Amino acid sequence: MYSKKTAAWFAALLILTFLAGCTGGEAQPTPDVNLIFTQAAQTVAAQLSQTAAAQPTNTPPPTSTNTPEPSPTQPILTGLPLPGAAGTGTAVIPTLSLPTLALATATRAVVSTGDKCVWQRNDPADGSVIDPKKQFDIVWYLQNSGTTTWTKNYKVRYYVGDLFVDRREVNLPEAVQPNQVGRAIMDATAPSTAGTYKATFVLTNEQGVNFCVIDFTFVVGSSALATNPPTSTPITLDYICNNKDLSKQYSGECANYCPQVCANWYSLVPPKACYVNGNLYEDIPTCDYP
Repeated sequence: MYSKKTAAWFAALLILTFLAGCTGGEAQPTPDVNLIFTQAAQTVAAQLSQTAAAQPTNTPPPTSTNTPEPSPTQPILTGLPLPGAAGTGTAVIPTLSLPTLALATATRAVVSTGDKCVWQRNDPADGSVIDPKKQFDIVWYLQNSGTTTWTKNYKVRYYVGDLFVDRREVNLPEAVQPNQVGRAIMDATAPSTAGTYKATFVLTNEQGVNFCVIDFTFVVGSSALATNPPTSTPITLDYICNNKDLSKQYSGECANYCPQVCANWYSLVPPKACYVNGNLYEDIPTCDYP
């Protein structure tokens, strides 16, 4: 691109050349060179101004301004920051303040702790031979060794073992005062197949808590051919759980039975021991045998 000074010299040169070609006529006065340069420069400047005016104007792009967003009507909640999208700020999880609720205090049902029993005997005796399909009653004689009265709402219930009783639970036939001996009775039917049968039962108080474990064992066969009378040794949990070896065969029954009797057994002279699965039961201080 030519500068203004170069354009002025070029224009002056053209004028001088033109004047030189015209010298064949009359003599002309010598032109003022400075005046020529000034007129040429003014002509070139005017042409350049016209050219510049014809070109589009370079308008600078508007400068972007960060216009603040209108403030929300609600205050911004503060909380745990999370990464947000570019240019959008930082997202937050509002911190919520939950009201403190008073929890209702759980009320446990009052469970009687004075229910205890001591087995006396049962009829038929354990080990008796009973004819197949014969119906009979099992009667347990139990002493109330606790401090509460057994009402008629107390029950004897089938717990585990062979199921030969007609009903799984039966109410006691009469109320039994502390230190008295009462009865628990269940109807039974001997199975048709010969063999030895055994089941465990429990006494349950009015709150549904089991507190006494008893059982019954008998043999299905011909009673007329039975030569040996029923053994007089009671095959009960009182006998089993006091025997270290037998307690291994009735670990579940003794685990329920020992907590009920160990305190009384410990106070006997000499004291009796209650075993669970062959181990001395010592889960509560009163059963902490020496």
